[in-house]
Amino acid sequence: MMREADDQSAALGYFITPCVGTLVTLMSYLLLPKLVRVYSLLNQYTSEFARFFLDKGTMQRCELDTASQLLPKEGSQGGGGDLNGPISCSVANGNPCREDGGVSRQAFVSLEVAVTKETKSSVLEVLKKVNLNLYWFGFITGVYKIWVMAFCVTFVFTVTLSVFPAITVDVKTVYQGKWEHYFTPVCCFLLFNLMDWFGRTVTTLLQWPRKESCWFPVLVVLRVVFIPLLMLCNVQERHFLPVIFNHDAIFIFIMVLFSASSGYFVCLSMSYAPQLVAPHDGETAGALMTFFLALGLSLGAALSFLLRVIV
Repeated sequence: MMREADDQSAALGYFITPCVGTLVTLMSYLLLPKLVRVYSLLNQYTSEFARFFLDKGTMQRCELDTASQLLPKEGSQGGGGDLNGPISCSVANGNPCREDGGVSRQAFVSLEVAVTKETKSSVLEVLKKVNLNLYWFGFITGVYKIWVMAFCVTFVFTVTLSVFPAITVDVKTVYQGKWEHYFTPVCCFLLFNLMDWFGRTVTTLLQWPRKESCWFPVLVVLRVVFIPLLMLCNVQERHFLPVIFNHDAIFIFIMVLFSASSGYFVCLSMSYAPQLVAPHDGETAGALMTFFLALGLSLGAALSFLLRVIV
């Protein structure tokens, strides 16, 4: 706005910025399974590397113990060890022996001690053991329990994206001068984001209606009234519908209610959904709600083209 960019460049910048963020998020989501596999491989290689050096150190200690047993002890007859003495022939003790000409001789045998450790199963191995029938049963059950909240978050974003910013960005002020240059950035984008943030923040103090109330989906559906209200504002250029709400104050008042209700009901829907399922299914419910949120964004963006033509 300060650089006095033309409307097309500004609109392109507003559109590309969230698209880039969405693309980065999508790529990160697709890379998550790969990262899990890389982590499991690194964990496996690290365990093998540590086990190799641990086994090597154990083998060296065992060889030193065996060598010390083979060395002659001081004070023995003839400067040598007592070859006729009793020798333990237990392989478990590391002292195997053989007989040669009636004389027991101790043979040096290199020991290889295998140190067995219980390694933690990787994430992929655990997932492979999950019963798919139970998984899909839990998935369908979770969708059934949160379908009301899923519908609400989808409908809220469908209504919001159908008119914002495709319709609201073309609303013009009735006052000429410098205010005309700042009207759209302030009353359309800045006001919407501030009031959307305010609506989300209010949910920390007030949560009405409750998640069990039938009024919640009813109020969400009633937000559809904002579509004709904003279409009847001073949108330029227009072809079919007349201008009924010409004054700036009316448009600002509608935008305040429109954006605050959007943030309020979206935040309530996203927070209510995990509460409707068992604690261990809360993460799955959150992931499903994210999918329906993206579905609402897509439906609203697609509907905005049709509504702009109708105006």
